[in-house]
Amino acid sequence: MITVWDKNQKKFENSAKEKIIPWEKDGEVYDRYYYFYEKEEFRKLLESVGFKVVEIYDKENLKGLYSERNLIAIVEKLAD
Repeated sequence: MITVWDKNQKKFENSAKEKIIPWEKDGEVYDRYYYFYEKEEFRKLLESVGFKVVEIYDKENLKGLYSERNLIAIVEKLAD
């Protein structure tokens, strides 16, 4: 299982694909870099590095697996 942030989540659907987002931990605020993927872009990337994509879940078909903000890929590593 591999997860990435979904470009089509409501909070960021009109944002650039690359974004610095503040993140707070233990009272400190850190700037974190994020890259937002679109579903087919994510699929092509996984396939290009040798994974067989079994399923990709997004906000349309998550079936309670995770939050609406992620794309979740179930993959198998292909033999060399």
